[in-house]
Amino acid sequence: MESVENTATHIGYRRWRPRWMQRFATAKTFVLFMCLLTLVESMMLVGYTSSVLTSIERRFQIKSAEAGLIVSAYEVGNFLVVAFVSYLGGRPGSHRPKWVGFGAFIMSVAALIFTLPHLIGEAYIPGRVNSENETDVSICIRNTTSTTASRQAEQSDNPILDTDVRDVTVYYDCMEGGGNASDYLFFFVIAQLLLGMGAAPMFTLGVTYVDDNIGATESASYIGIVYCVTAIGPALGFLLGGLCVSYYVDVGSVSAEDVNISPGDPQWVGAWWIGYLICGFLITLFALPVLAYPRTLRRSRDYEDDDRPKSISEGGDQESRMVHMQFDCSSCREFLQALKRLFTNPTYMLVNVVASLELSIVTGFVYFMPKLLEIQYGTTSSKANIITGSIIPPAAAGIIIGGFIVRRYHFTLEKCTRFAFIVSSITLMFLLSLFLVKCDNQQFAGVSHSTNTSSCFVNCGCHDKDYQPVCGVDAVTYFSPCHAGCSNHRYDKELDKELFTQCTCITHNDDVTWDARDGKCDSTCDKLPIFMSLVIVIVFVTAISQIPLLMATLRSVYGRDRPFALGIQFVFLRVLAYIPAPIYFGKTIDSSCMLWQTLCEGVGSCFEYEKSQFQANYLGLSVGLKTISVVFALLCWLSCRYTCRCCSNRDFSRLSQEIKPPERKDDEELDDLEDLQEVPVQPEMVDSDSRPRLELLTVDANI
Repeated sequence: MESVENTATHIGYRRWRPRWMQRFATAKTFVLFMCLLTLVESMMLVGYTSSVLTSIERRFQIKSAEAGLIVSAYEVGNFLVVAFVSYLGGRPGSHRPKWVGFGAFIMSVAALIFTLPHLIGEAYIPGRVNSENETDVSICIRNTTSTTASRQAEQSDNPILDTDVRDVTVYYDCMEGGGNASDYLFFFVIAQLLLGMGAAPMFTLGVTYVDDNIGATESASYIGIVYCVTAIGPALGFLLGGLCVSYYVDVGSVSAEDVNISPGDPQWVGAWWIGYLICGFLITLFALPVLAYPRTLRRSRDYEDDDRPKSISEGGDQESRMVHMQFDCSSCREFLQALKRLFTNPTYMLVNVVASLELSIVTGFVYFMPKLLEIQYGTTSSKANIITGSIIPPAAAGIIIGGFIVRRYHFTLEKCTRFAFIVSSITLMFLLSLFLVKCDNQQFAGVSHSTNTSSCFVNCGCHDKDYQPVCGVDAVTYFSPCHAGCSNHRYDKELDKELFTQCTCITHNDDVTWDARDGKCDSTCDKLPIFMSLVIVIVFVTAISQIPLLMATLRSVYGRDRPFALGIQFVFLRVLAYIPAPIYFGKTIDSSCMLWQTLCEGVGSCFEYEKSQFQANYLGLSVGLKTISVVFALLCWLSCRYTCRCCSNRDFSRLSQEIKPPERKDDEELDDLEDLQEVPVQPEMVDSDSRPRLELLTVDANI
């Protein structure tokens, strides 16, 4: 097959660059593959991971705080390498498509590592598989004693659980060196670190590659398409997660007939690992064509008159090429001066704090919303994921409308900060209204139910590790059939339920032939539509303020400092929001647990949460963060308003006659001067004799 002679600007692999392949050697096709990569990346890392966190907690006996650590590991990995990747991959002559492609391969390997706990681990045993076998159901066997049950009955008023017990010798069936399922936490953290590292080139080098190879008039549109796709990915991830967790975790290795629990059972664990294999395969598939692209694409005729500085490969000099770098750190002194300008800019710093607080709330809602729906409203994992995915379209619509408002009404810096304060205040009111939408706690014998049932099962040989909740005819949930004193059971094909009889802890009802059925009692709370309606409104209103906050960031600094300002803001958001928020949200959720899984070493995942406390802790933390955000948004507005007033009180007409405007040297300097038009005057811009410097001549009169 005939190949082209020039390999510098033609796509292909090494020397194999066939002519038929060159029809795809355009920046637009590269944008297509970039969109596919970012779609799968956001689908896996945001939507899908959020949808399977509950299944991972239950399967590997980890707490919500540890699940938050898994989520944060991605941000840590991305944060550790993004500066090096941006610098090394952005140097003149660097092959940016290869950086993006190999980063995608790292993500594929990480996705496979994430599934290793399932692939190398033992089969999941929920407590009753093939319940026709008598030994698989925890029933009461009279005149049997249990060390754990006896000791707890003697030392605690709670016969089901004593969460302060830490002596591993009293746990049932604990053997030395038996290990713990939470040891697999290491694999999850390493996988997330690698995922973060692999994703680093995608939004830094990939975006700049698009910008360098598309005309200036069209570059913003195509980059906007790439970022728009990232908003669609999470919604697809929630849908994929809802589909995967509807299948049993060991699907393919365990027959469906042998699984006697349904997706609504508290012990159900869905096939969380399937989605990572699918996403890993798709990332590898889409990375292959990205690797075929050259360092620089051929400039089409449409872009020949592009007046942007050319890259090195196109004949531009080193100085022109550095325009595309995020920050030209030619000397430590210049770097420190730029850093000082940003850190002494009160408006910029306050915007960073507000953005960090807002994204902390968003992070907590995105990753733990499915868990809230399962606990508060008794939805299945699959349904909770699908419902959570419904909040993505309102968020995208809010961002678009926010951008339209800024453009339509020509928002200045002061207007952007004022708008952000108003929107945050409105959102706070809606968040407070969520406290009114609450559900009552379900009765759980020995935990939330006041009746002490220890005497009715004390000789049954019950163990705290046998969590098989049953719902009695008295509408009370029991830890297991044994803890309900049930000595017989049968499977009812018509009801598709395991039924229990001769339960000494339950008052028999003559209207039915059984005393208890498997699974927790159904939730009677019907406030889910009201709750989700309020959440959608909150998400929509919050999203409206995102573009004004971004514009406030850009307009509060000098034009030459804007790329660096966005980079510093990136650090703020990672350190104050993306990394710590999942951890402390998970810790807050753990604090509302009233029934922990007992392990040989401490406790595992939470079996049962107290609904009222869960809602108070979860929403209380969100309201607290939002309140602080409103305060800082107000300070930001007042700071900007004060600075702008000082600026507007200057006598510009006198200064314009005394001071000659700066000479326009080249296009690059002109662009920088135009960017200064909406920057408020800072204290350091004024000399000791109160005469403003030349920069004041470029301040927009609208401020």
